[in-house]
Amino acid sequence: MKKMTKVLLLLAFIFIVLGGIITAIGVFFGGHTAIGWDKEKHRFITADDRYYVTGEKTKLDKFYSIDIDLDMEGVELIPSDDFYIEYAVYSYDKNAVPYSVNDKTLKIEIKDKIFVFDLFDWGNKNKKESYIKVYYPEDMNFDNLNANLDMGSLEISNCSFDKVYINLDMGSLEVSDCQLGKAEVDLDMGSMELNNVSLSKLDAYLDMGSAELTLLQDGKNDYGYDLEVDMGSIDVNGKDQGRKYKADGDNLIEIECDMGDIEIKEK
Repeated sequence: MKKMTKVLLLLAFIFIVLGGIITAIGVFFGGHTAIGWDKEKHRFITADDRYYVTGEKTKLDKFYSIDIDLDMEGVELIPSDDFYIEYAVYSYDKNAVPYSVNDKTLKIEIKDKIFVFDLFDWGNKNKKESYIKVYYPEDMNFDNLNANLDMGSLEISNCSFDKVYINLDMGSLEVSDCQLGKAEVDLDMGSMELNNVSLSKLDAYLDMGSAELTLLQDGKNDYGYDLEVDMGSIDVNGKDQGRKYKADGDNLIEIECDMGDIEIKEK
C-alpha cells in the first residue's frame, strides 16, 4: 500500500471518529445546541434564545416578482385564488415579519443581525416546523424569481416566470407544471426535479446531487442539450448517453453535474 494511500485512510478514520464524537455530544445536549453572536448586544446566544414567529394566512397586494433570501426555511409557491402569505419561522426578533411588498415585488427574508453556528440544531426533536407559503392566482405570469437559500427546499407549481435565478446551498428544488423562460440554477448539494416544465433556456450546475427533468413539447419547444457529469450517468428519453451528451436545438438545456445523475424525458 502506498504511503499516500495510508495517510488518506488514516485521515478518513480520524474524521469518522470525530464525527461520531460530535454526534454523541449533540444527542447528549438534546440536539439543540446552537452558538451565536449578537452583533448589536455584543453577547453570545443559543438556539433557546430564538422565537418561533408565526403569521396567519394574510392577503397581499399584487406582485409580479419574487425575491427570496433565507438561511434555513423551506418556501412553497402555491396556486390559489388570490395573493396571500403564511409562515412559521425561527428568529431572534420576536416581532420579525419575514416579508414585504414594494414596487410589485415580494421580498422574503429574515433580518437577524446575528451570526449563528448551528452545530446540532438538526437533531432537535422538539423543534417545530419552519415554513413560508406564498399563494397566487393559478397560472399567474410573473416577471422574475430570484432565490438564495442556504439550506431548505423550494417548491413551485402552476405559474410562469420570464426569468429565474436560484442559488441553493443544500436542499431540494421541485418545480411542476410551469413555464420558466430563462432559468439559472446553482445547487451545491441536493436534488433538482422539474416535472411538466417548459423552458427557453436552462443553465444549471450541481456540485453533488441529481437532476430529473420532464420537459413539455408543445410544438414551440425544440430542445438542445449540453450535458456533462464527472461521476454519474446521463439518460435522455430512456437512452444511456454516458457522461457527456450534446444535441442541437433552439432551447438549450445546459447541465453540469460533478457527482450525480441526469435524467431527462420529453413529452
